[in-house]
Amino acid sequence: MAQQQTVSVEFDGPILDTSNGIEGEWTPAPGAIEALDRLLRSHSVVVLTHRSPQMVARWLAGYALPTTLDTVGVSRARESHGAILVTDRWVSAEAHISRRAVRWTTWEAALRTVRRMTYQGMAGAVWRAARYVAGPGSKQPPT
Repeated sequence: MAQQQTVSVEFDGPILDTSNGIEGEWTPAPGAIEALDRLLRSHSVVVLTHRSPQMVARWLAGYALPTTLDTVGVSRARESHGAILVTDRWVSAEAHISRRAVRWTTWEAALRTVRRMTYQGMAGAVWRAARYVAGPGSKQPPT
């Protein structure tokens, strides 16, 4: 069998819908299950998680996605033919799907993106703090 290219996917966000926070009932992000199924047809797929890999693997299996756990080290990700390798370790891959990835072309561009992302994050945190103090009826400031 020809060696497939590897795609890693962050669990929280791209797979698990975190729009209402990261705790509570686990529901898939829209289109996530179908996208993973499609990726498995042509790539080795690795799901990266900070959660329990066993819990994530069971959850994915509940959607009829074949999974395997990282018990031999992620260097064997390409050998997980037809099953999603679930791990809590970083892997080398041809592509990474993440909710907060910064595309690198040059360091100048990457740092500019990081500044923009962290400024927006800080502005959101300031608004949430102000709303907490002002009460739930306060309006969000324009961006």
